[in-house]
Amino acid sequence: MFAGIASLFLFAYWAAAGGNRGWTKNQLAEKQTDEVTGIEFLVYKDHFMPGIEFLGLGLFLLIVLFAITFIGRRPR
Repeated sequence: MFAGIASLFLFAYWAAAGGNRGWTKNQLAEKQTDEVTGIEFLVYKDHFMPGIEFLGLGLFLLIVLFAITFIGRRPR
């Protein structure tokens, strides 16, 4: 039961933090325009966006946690 609830929280955190479907990013590129010349350029800001590997690794660990609960049980 804990693994199911934790997986919902993991997905909610992943989606709320940006939910990047690529790799995890630590910087976010933002386009800005120079006021004088009108030339566009990129400015990088520090921003953590968890990627799909963050979600996949978390779900994998929760599945392992769920599977461990069945070890050592005796059938009735």
